[in-house]
Amino acid sequence: MVSEEGVSKGVRRIVALAGKMAESARQIERQAADQIELARNADESDLLAKIAALQKIISSDHLPLRSRRQLQSSLIELQNRHKAWEKTAETRPKPLTWMPAPSRKI
Repeated sequence: MVSEEGVSKGVRRIVALAGKMAESARQIERQAADQIELARNADESDLLAKIAALQKIISSDHLPLRSRRQLQSSLIELQNRHKAWEKTAETRPKPLTWMPAPSRKI
């Protein structure tokens, strides 16, 4: 099942995949789960790129609905982790950079 939507009062439309499309959806689902695991173990500085890749996978029309919802909740956790890291990065003192003194002519 890839989507469910209301058509009219009391009527729901359920869209599901079968055959090769269902196999393709399962493959996308496995790839997304692998990407979530990689993102969970990733360094905070690399997290933003992984979040963007996951958002692209989640927007796929062929991703099963249950998997999409699970991935969205995992994605929210990763986004919160990245926001917390950014917040602490802003409060950390910036490293001092050495600059040579201007030369004086005598």
